[in-house]
Amino acid sequence: MTEKPSFVRPLSPESSGEAPGRGRLQGRRILVVGGGQRTFDAATDPVGNGRAMSLLFAREGAHVAVADNNRASADDTVSRITSEGGRAFSIAADIAHEEDVARMIDEAAGGLGGLDGMVLNVGIGVGALGLDGVDLKQWNDTLAVNLSGPMLCCRKALKHLADGASVVFISSIAGLRSGSWLIAYDTSKAALG
Repeated sequence: MTEKPSFVRPLSPESSGEAPGRGRLQGRRILVVGGGQRTFDAATDPVGNGRAMSLLFAREGAHVAVADNNRASADDTVSRITSEGGRAFSIAADIAHEEDVARMIDEAAGGLGGLDGMVLNVGIGVGALGLDGVDLKQWNDTLAVNLSGPMLCCRKALKHLADGASVVFISSIAGLRSGSWLIAYDTSKAALG
């Protein structure tokens, strides 16, 4: 049996996602784009960024619109929020498509009664590794989601954002230093950052 080293501390309730809210976002209306989660193994996969943010915002008192291109995943996030007494609803949208973005923003602003914040937690990395393996369609698909999509979301949301509202872009360490070998992903995250 392997023992944990003595210097390893247990995770705090905040780090493990089990801390109660403190009301810091009471009354706020937040759209989380990419609030679902890709799950490969539900028994071992940690909670992803979009789902974790959605849960935390709701615990802190926000009313949350959870958008994702996978409706079932967004619904699962909403179910987790409402089971804790939070307020949330889901929206299915693919931000690579301008008409989906327009509908998503309108649904979020209408369902929330405006927007106090928006988190753009989206990103895909597809294709072969290295520049010589880049396929133009995969390049364009990646930039459509990772770079054009956030621009479309911001452009559409501008008229709905309340004074003092925040927009948060989730990039990647690849935005600081290329290293994934997924050239379109690295490029799009650098441009977003």
